[in-house]
Amino acid sequence: IAVSNELNTIKLIKNTVLSIKNGMLVGLKAISNKVSDILAMFRNKNLIIVDSNGKKLDENSTVGTDSSIKLEIDGKEVDSVSVVVKGDMTGDGKANNRDVAMLMRYLAEKEIPSNCKIAAVDINEDGVVDNRDAAMLAQVLVGKYVL
Repeated sequence: IAVSNELNTIKLIKNTVLSIKNGMLVGLKAISNKVSDILAMFRNKNLIIVDSNGKKLDENSTVGTDSSIKLEIDGKEVDSVSVVVKGDMTGDGKANNRDVAMLMRYLAEKEIPSNCKIAAVDINEDGVVDNRDAAMLAQVLVGKYVL
């Protein structure tokens, strides 16, 4: 009999707009995503957030796409989820021209991004990243569409 130990699993608090799907934390928008604010949305206390290079972020750092939230117990990682920030393909936690440029390189098959980065720019959430998402992301930058 396999027993699931809830203490060894990353758990969100109730009544949050965030969710965990396929090992990815989704629902974050490209606004102020500070480590301390994100950690407050979890029930676990032994969490750390690292950037895409594995560097631990301090509580005032901005969290971007491809960062990871890790649950550590006795110095050992027991669970983790990857972060997806809607509109943030570059991993800086913001939706800006760099994200549109990276998305266009991906669409031209000149960029091979991670699954998290692809999920971040599926703006219309239809499961396909295409020119419609690029147009919508460009509209976000000029204030005509809100993530």
